[in-house]
Amino acid sequence: MKTIKRISAVLFAVILVAISASPAFATEHKGAIKVTDVTPEKTYNIYRIFDMTADVDETDPDNPVINGVYYEVNSDWTDFFANGAGAAYLVDSDTSDGLPVTTFNGASKYINITDDNVAEFSQAAQAYVISKPVNYTASQVAPAAGATPMEVNFENLALGYYLVYPYGATQLKGTNASICALTTTDFTQEIVAKSEFPTIEKTVGAGETDGSYDIGDTLDFTIKGVVPDTTGYTTYIYKISDEMSAGLAFDQDSLVIKVGSTTLTDAKLEDKTVTATGFSFKIKNIGTYDVGDEITVTYSAVITSNALRERPANEAAMESNNAQLTYSNDPTITDGTTTSDSTPVEVDIYTGTIQINKVDSEAADATKLQGAQFVLKNSEDKYYHQDQTSKEVTWVTNKNDATVATSGTDGVALFEGIADGTYKIEEIAPPTGYNKLSADVTVTVDSKGAGHNVTVEQPIVNKKGVELPGTGGIGTTIFYTLGAILVLGAGILLIAKRKMKSKANG
Repeated sequence: MKTIKRISAVLFAVILVAISASPAFATEHKGAIKVTDVTPEKTYNIYRIFDMTADVDETDPDNPVINGVYYEVNSDWTDFFANGAGAAYLVDSDTSDGLPVTTFNGASKYINITDDNVAEFSQAAQAYVISKPVNYTASQVAPAAGATPMEVNFENLALGYYLVYPYGATQLKGTNASICALTTTDFTQEIVAKSEFPTIEKTVGAGETDGSYDIGDTLDFTIKGVVPDTTGYTTYIYKISDEMSAGLAFDQDSLVIKVGSTTLTDAKLEDKTVTATGFSFKIKNIGTYDVGDEITVTYSAVITSNALRERPANEAAMESNNAQLTYSNDPTITDGTTTSDSTPVEVDIYTGTIQINKVDSEAADATKLQGAQFVLKNSEDKYYHQDQTSKEVTWVTNKNDATVATSGTDGVALFEGIADGTYKIEEIAPPTGYNKLSADVTVTVDSKGAGHNVTVEQPIVNKKGVELPGTGGIGTTIFYTLGAILVLGAGILLIAKRKMKSKANG
């Protein structure tokens, strides 16, 4: 039965060749490949591994239909199939009961590329184009970032079986098993890019891309990447660098570097540098680790009083923490020194300030009031305490331990170096001659929000008081008594005058 199938396959191939040469089927059909979800400004090459002859039904010229195909090894790939890894994919028998047949070096062969091994074949083909190198059939550069659609198009292609290679890509996308994609141009094919170029991500705390903290808080940072596919590279550089701004004090002993669950010692690294403001390192022999394994870098830093330094008016009061990946991008360079830098990833750290503006009215020309005293409470009813030397902020339960902010000649009192949240301002002493506030004032700090409002100005108005009587004085009683005596005296005098007048007239 297999012999009959083999003979039938060979006869079909001969018929296809004859049909393609006959005048009735003389139209030369072309194909196209669209690659979507590409990486901006990166190069995508395609390579025709097999030439393809197609039996095309053109009953409807606008919608030609391929009834059958015949593949032949492209001349650029002869050595790959004769002496290289491709030899394993041209077999003498139809092991899957339906493999395509071809003729190679004068012998009939079956093309043993199936769903089960296509990823391995793709990797072998990728290694071949890198090691030779093989001339690409066509090449396109992806559009710049922000372009729509983010795709590359290869048109007017000879029909065939193509390898699509994002040149220099070494990171798998999603659950894909290989960097490269394979497709047959019958007549137009669309594929999604199966790979991407190395990147890292960086977070603070519980996976946040930015954060808001008190001065003195310890911040935990995490950088993540994945082990790249270094197929075809003799040497591959994978370098992570990190730099912190002045308001962050790096804990050098906290740095931990892992691949998967394995912590890397210095012997597994090279060119490692650690300073007070950051670090950099290369992972040695990264190609020996499993492709796709997670690379994790963790460390901590403390937000310091330097975060309170004055800044230009157009600069948000924040600390930035930048990390960048440098990676090899050209497998033909054996020492791996031709590199690209990933887009830097930045984590911004904010710390806020509440500025009380103490005034005697809500008018624009209100008088600034000096000498008002305040304490600050957080949402847990704990009180703000700031160390006057380090500026570190802590929260205490006893009001007597709280830091008291007093308004100066400009009417300003400050609570600085605090995280986002809702707070209550309690006035504990008013300016001289003014009434004390009867209720706390609620203020919300939202430095991470729109506009990065890191300084919240809160006007607080005090009114002048009126002196009230005390229980130890005579109060108004004496005035009422004197008034009554005067009224009584006036009445008596009036009666006496009338009597005297009556006697005189009598």
